[in-house]
This record gives sequence, C-alpha cells and structure tokens, in this order.
Amino acid sequence: MAKVVKTNVPFLMKEQHSGAIINTNKAALEAYKEKRIQLRKNMSKIDQLEQQVISMSAEIKTITNKQTQDLEVIKEMLVQVLGKDNG
Repeated sequence: MAKVVKTNVPFLMKEQHSGAIINTNKAALEAYKEKRIQLRKNMSKIDQLEQQVISMSAEIKTITNKQTQDLEVIKEMLVQVLGKDNG
C-alpha cells in the first residue's frame, strides 16, 4: 500500500509512490457536486427556453405570412370593387 504524507496545506496529502496530491476536503467536493448539478439544471432550462423561442419565432412568422396573404386578398377585392364602380 502506498504511503500518504501530510503537506503544508491541511486538506492536501501527498502519495509518496506516484507523487499525486490528494484533496481530502470532503465539504469542497460536495459543494462542487451540488454546483455541478445546479449548472446542469440551469443548462437544461436554457435549452428548453431556447426551443420555446425557436417555436414562437416560427409561429410569429406563420402568422405574419398569413396576415400578408389576407391583406393581398383584401387589396385585390378592393381593386375589383373600385374597378366595377368606375367602369
């Protein structure tokens, strides 16, 4: 079994054989894990919101196109009505 020795930093140990530094601060590890979980949740929310924006943008484009088509039909009708009155 490899020998582990203390360092000048209370929560860091050094493994003698490989020279690896080992962090024994369990509270920091748990805080890191919780922060990572929250970050993943936030990224998921951002992805959902991005999809909603894309969907809403497509809906707005569809509505705008429909309104443009309706205005063209109204314009044609007005031309016909006014043309009949003048002719």
